[in-house]
Amino acid sequence: MDIFINAAGGKDAPIVCMPWADGRSKDDIFFINAKYMMDLGATNVTVLNTNDRKKADSKEFLKPFENAKGVCFGGGEQWRLVDACKNTLTEKMIGE
Repeated sequence: MDIFINAAGGKDAPIVCMPWADGRSKDDIFFINAKYMMDLGATNVTVLNTNDRKKADSKEFLKPFENAKGVCFGGGEQWRLVDACKNTLTEKMIGE
């Protein structure tokens, strides 16, 4: 995780964590990867989580991506991520 934080630009770099695949239904800053990064000193971690396709297709939801230097996807059932963001603005943003 230190390597990821450094590759993103260091401890103050904006990082987005997406735990969608683990099945959680809310933004949980204690999502294990986000918590671990913060324990290592990362100071600018945002957790984005949804299973609502309308939310995943909204520009407001994607604001944290505008300045993100790193994006972390959590483990779990990856089809949850696909189900939530396939053919949405979120999928487009991830692909860029």
